[in-house]
Amino acid sequence: MSHPFSTGPGDNREFVVITAGQEVETIFHSDTESSADTAAIKYPSSAVRNAGNIAGYGQVGYNVCARADQAFQVLSINDHIFAEPITAALVSSSASWTESFATGIHSIKFKFPTANTNFKVRWK
Repeated sequence: MSHPFSTGPGDNREFVVITAGQEVETIFHSDTESSADTAAIKYPSSAVRNAGNIAGYGQVGYNVCARADQAFQVLSINDHIFAEPITAALVSSSASWTESFATGIHSIKFKFPTANTNFKVRWK
C-alpha cells in the first residue's frame, strides 16, 4: 500500500472475499487472534501481540487505509451503522479508502458487491 503510514509499526490484513454481497467485519483489537477467522469476521494477526501495551491481539487504529481490486463499501465503524454507506469506487484497477480518527477504532464492517475481491486493510 503506497500511503504515508504504510510502513512502520501497525497491523494489516489481506484476504479474498469469495461471495458477492459478503459483509466482513475487520476487528483491529481483540482477545481473539486471526486463527479464529470466519468468512464474516477477520481478527488481528497474532504476530502483533500486545501492540501499544494493550492486552490482547492487534491494536486500535487511528489511521486506516483499505484497498481492493473491486469497489467496496464501509457499512459501520465501531458498531455505528451508517444510514448511507461510504462507497470506495473502482478507479483504474483499484478502489481505496483512507481515514484518520481522533479516537481509536476497534472495528470496521465492509461490504463487497463483487465475488473474488482481493482486499487489504492496514491500521496504526
